[in-house]
Amino acid sequence: MTDDTSLALHGVDNIGIAVRDVDLVAGFFATTFGFEIDPLPNGAGTRVRLGDHALALFAADLDTPRSDSASGVRPGFDHVSIRVDDVDMLYADVRLSSVPWLSEPESLPEWGLRVLGFLDPEGNLFYFVSQLDDPGVPRSMSIES
Repeated sequence: MTDDTSLALHGVDNIGIAVRDVDLVAGFFATTFGFEIDPLPNGAGTRVRLGDHALALFAADLDTPRSDSASGVRPGFDHVSIRVDDVDMLYADVRLSSVPWLSEPESLPEWGLRVLGFLDPEGNLFYFVSQLDDPGVPRSMSIES
């Protein structure tokens, strides 16, 4: 990179996901987790926001087959991780009892994270992650190698 600050990168603006039913997936994130819903310009899809972060949901081309991977690590999108204060408290919240959790929360000490995975209504893989109490592990690490 150069010293020109006009080229500075600031972060990820959104993550776009093609889904078969935009309203179903947007509604899931809004009603289950409190995401805010904003339509994208020209009816292109819907943005679901959580603070400064967003998922852009677009209607999928229904003639294209879906990957059968739920973290079989194939090329392309694998998952999105959402940082929370306490994965275990989130898992214990009775309001979230209908969420299709992949398992109970688990610790990944090599990453310094506690993780909890789930699938959205169309089978896209998401994780909630919280930091383990290990100050030697950088907060910016993800669960992927």
